[in-house]
Amino acid sequence: MLFKLKKMIPKGVKNILRPIHNLVANKYNTELDYWENTFRNENRKFNNSFYKKIMLAMAQEPDDQFLHDKIVADFG
Repeated sequence: MLFKLKKMIPKGVKNILRPIHNLVANKYNTELDYWENTFRNENRKFNNSFYKKIMLAMAQEPDDQFLHDKIVADFG
């Protein structure tokens, strides 16, 4: 129900209220809500292909061949 209510609030109002929300929100719950909503909105899978270009640029690599036979971990 809360998810439906969030969708009904206009973007401009959300932008005004976001700083207040960030002051009182629980970081863990907010982060979990974000990823659950993202998962639900992307048909129950994460679409993160847009990171490829960014990550390759950071690694200064032209393509992802340098990852062949490697394990990659992200500790964010």
